[in-house]
Amino acid sequence: MVKLEVYNLDREPVCLLNNAFNISEELNINALWYFDFSIPANDPKIEYCNAYWYVRCNDGELYRMFPAGFDDSNDMPYYTYHCEHVLANLLNKTIPGVLQIGGYYEQTADAIERLLALQDVEEWVLYECDFSRRFEYGFEKENLLAAIFSIPRCFNEPYIWITDTTVFPWRLSLKYFDETADPVVNVRY
Repeated sequence: MVKLEVYNLDREPVCLLNNAFNISEELNINALWYFDFSIPANDPKIEYCNAYWYVRCNDGELYRMFPAGFDDSNDMPYYTYHCEHVLANLLNKTIPGVLQIGGYYEQTADAIERLLALQDVEEWVLYECDFSRRFEYGFEKENLLAAIFSIPRCFNEPYIWITDTTVFPWRLSLKYFDETADPVVNVRY
């Protein structure tokens, strides 16, 4: 059975969605993750499926929820929800004007921390960074997520962004990605 837990805007658990179906998760390396599900229209817990509230599947990553549609074409009408990883909260903040960071005196971790310091509310912190490059970056009226994701693009080594949403503030790590390692496969129902 799939455990689908809903949290309010204060990240407090409010209910389990026992009747959810059509559950799917899209996990792409170095990109925003997505999660979709449906719930019957007559489910009383639908009152907890509000825009920007959070949902977590099987104690995994945390997603923010958005109503995506209503289908009444068959015997059981249902609502669908499209969710994006809470990393998308960084889309809400735009860098004001022009910002130049990095250079000789700032390593990669310093540049990421300077961008994360622009959050109105500290939701994300840098946890680990395997790189210590001293590149200079310039941003103009970009959202924080795009700016942060652009930092390692000029590296000559593979990298991966890793998140931890089991703690708050949520943790973001930039790790070296070993392309020669044996793949790890996790199978979930």
